[in-house]
Amino acid sequence: MLIVAATVQAQIPGSITKQGLRVELDDFTQMPATAGTVGGKGDHSPNATARINFFRESPDGRLWVNDLRGQIYTLDEAGAPQLFVDVDAANGGPSSIFPAMTTTGGLAAGLIGFEFHPEFESNGLMYTIHGERASNANATPHFSTVDQRTGFHPVNYHTVITEWELPDPDAGVWNEAAGARREVLRVGTTADSYFHPFGDIQFNPTSEPGDDDYGLMYVSGGDWGYINGAGAPQGSPTEGQPGQLQRTDTLAGTMIRIDPRSPSVTGGQAGLGDYTIPSDNPFVDGDPQTFDEIFAFGFRNGHRMAWDEDGTQYVSSVGHANIEEIERIVPGGNYGWALREGTFVNGNDIANGGNGDADRVFANNVPDALDVDFRGEEFLYPVAQYDHGDGNAIAGGFVYRGSAIPQLYGKFVFGDIVNGRLFAADADLMKTIDLTDPTTTADIEEIQLFVTDNQGSQTDVNLRGDILPGRVDLRYGVDAEGEIYILTKTDGAIRRLVGSAALRLLVDRGAGTVSLVNGSDTPVEIDGYSLLSQLGALDPSDGAWNSLSEQGQSGWDQAAPTANALSELNPLGSLTLTGGQSIDLGAIFKPVQLAFGENAEELVFEYTSPNGSQFNGAVVYTGEGLTNNLLLTVDPATGVATLVNASQFDVDVEGYTIHSESGSLLTADGDWASLQDQGETEWDEAGPTPFALSELVPEGVSTLEAGEAYNLGKILSTSGALDLRLEFLREGLAASQEGVVRYLLAGDYNNNGVVDAADFTVWRDSLGGSGVLADATGPDLAGVPDGVVDTHDYDYWVTHFGNTLPALAEAVPEPATAWLVGLLTLAWATQGRDRRPTK
Repeated sequence: MLIVAATVQAQIPGSITKQGLRVELDDFTQMPATAGTVGGKGDHSPNATARINFFRESPDGRLWVNDLRGQIYTLDEAGAPQLFVDVDAANGGPSSIFPAMTTTGGLAAGLIGFEFHPEFESNGLMYTIHGERASNANATPHFSTVDQRTGFHPVNYHTVITEWELPDPDAGVWNEAAGARREVLRVGTTADSYFHPFGDIQFNPTSEPGDDDYGLMYVSGGDWGYINGAGAPQGSPTEGQPGQLQRTDTLAGTMIRIDPRSPSVTGGQAGLGDYTIPSDNPFVDGDPQTFDEIFAFGFRNGHRMAWDEDGTQYVSSVGHANIEEIERIVPGGNYGWALREGTFVNGNDIANGGNGDADRVFANNVPDALDVDFRGEEFLYPVAQYDHGDGNAIAGGFVYRGSAIPQLYGKFVFGDIVNGRLFAADADLMKTIDLTDPTTTADIEEIQLFVTDNQGSQTDVNLRGDILPGRVDLRYGVDAEGEIYILTKTDGAIRRLVGSAALRLLVDRGAGTVSLVNGSDTPVEIDGYSLLSQLGALDPSDGAWNSLSEQGQSGWDQAAPTANALSELNPLGSLTLTGGQSIDLGAIFKPVQLAFGENAEELVFEYTSPNGSQFNGAVVYTGEGLTNNLLLTVDPATGVATLVNASQFDVDVEGYTIHSESGSLLTADGDWASLQDQGETEWDEAGPTPFALSELVPEGVSTLEAGEAYNLGKILSTSGALDLRLEFLREGLAASQEGVVRYLLAGDYNNNGVVDAADFTVWRDSLGGSGVLADATGPDLAGVPDGVVDTHDYDYWVTHFGNTLPALAEAVPEPATAWLVGLLTLAWATQGRDRRPTK
């Protein structure tokens, strides 16, 4: 595979290509912006919106995310973040939990990561890893490297693993007074920059109580900056301090395995820190020059660990200047850095073809018998690798064992941190690779990402270029179901991968109609589906649900419909939806108002395939739903406005203001019909200006009942900008809230903000139907009725009235009767609710 002379820089032949794997990318959440929150400490990446680094699911089912700037968040079911703790909120002040924490010195500086004990639900134990500047730290490391340069070079950085004990494991916020913290391990390094420290903490997710590996903590790291110039060049013939590595009497370049419990608790062998050495670790040999914590070594940057369901362990190791690699872990194994990089000889290995330049790699022509480390043990090589023609730093990954993306099942999914490309390799093949053979690695293919719009149309995208302009800073996360999440530090966003053949449920908020949509090019076969709503947002009434059985689909049986579940099953057959096909299930969505201002959108869509697999389909909402707010409707053609409590809740209001940044409001007497003008004695009107119309209840509140409406008269200049903003203050709240402003559009008879075929239907039906007033034209004579309402009338109607905001329809002629229908429609919408006097 590698046919290159030892004196020539080596490369991997070919490049990674796309071979048909397509996966949908779906937005999940946006993390809070933390740029500028580190005070005067400095920030290694000051332009990053949020430096999110790890995504975890705790044993109790909650999702968690950390930010290198010091924050840990929990995420609710909708992805909304809630701050759990900020470890350096005071930026080094007395109330900071880690006052010496540094956010500069390297890309991993700060609050690097976190993990939960497998018995977190009962013991409340979680673990963090962070970096500190030694000059600010008051503690002494359990272990520190000794610099190999001439002269004195002090310890510059500490890396610290901390155990946190939550008195209440269900708590959503850390209680510093009630909780407890214990330092498990603190290590120091003399390197000049904070590169590649311990970075990932995990417990083997496949181990169970009673297993030898249960409750043991794995911590992976890298070379602590001793290559890459961070240790300062020694001069010819080596770069940095490679002598710090390829040793077992150091923690640099290692993965360690420990029992995080103190020896005072376990009675077992003490380690360098306050933890216990597992007796079956590979270097437990009684030799004081061999650190018994070490599980494997020879890593430049063991960035992330992963386990397959059979217990096979992998490490994604970030390379130096040439090769990115995936390692399959063997206890006691040596993975070669800084003498090997990928399957190649690194320039540091002068004895085997290197030239002393760590930035170069050379063909591995070392005979098997000599391809051994200082112990006489064979070097272990990656099971998959790529060079810097395809990326710059490996991200992830995981062996996908989820159910939402069948085409990824059994693949090791990873990517590139810098350019954001997503890759996959066959996990079963990776398990067959001979780790001592540098000539064989698993093939890699690129995953094509795409996004889907509300109509089901797909667009292929790349993370870099289409979503982010430059460096992506890609990270991966996985939940308990094995589904994959994508973190991008540059913009602080979290997205998730969705199967390209997955069905989606398209829900029209306004009409309540629901459709099954296959938005992909691939046929999807189903033999059952369920629509679920905990809040009862489904309409089970007769005629609402247009089920498959009612559509005449053979073999389909309905379960008893309820407001919480609509389900069908075909016990004898199935239904195939071809690419792009949509099936209408009827007007079965009944949006729920939880409280004033809160609308629930919590439908769940599940379906099964004939092979027994169950999938969670995406639910996509379109159109405007329940306003559930104070609503100001404005007719741009007349300037008349109506204030409506468009919710099902009575609201106590202390005041309101209508703003216009451009000064388009009318202030002349007889224009604005204020509530005070209408005889509402509790209201006091402020002096009106073109920029603001305000009223206040100075001695209490005014209750706006559900559906109650006020005609406020003519408040907007017909030539003014459509820039109104409604603000109001509710009783008991310190801050005002934003209401909703909606402009009426000529011809928009269903008030959805666009003039379209649905409005033509309203126009036609309201004016008497076929052959009457909606009959506007024939095929030859525009504006002359021909006795039939047909497509010619629709074309004429669209030409004259079809438009969207902010353009107005008043510039074109409109039949007076049609405009009257629009006014009547508005009147019908408010009839029976306008309980106060109007002008």
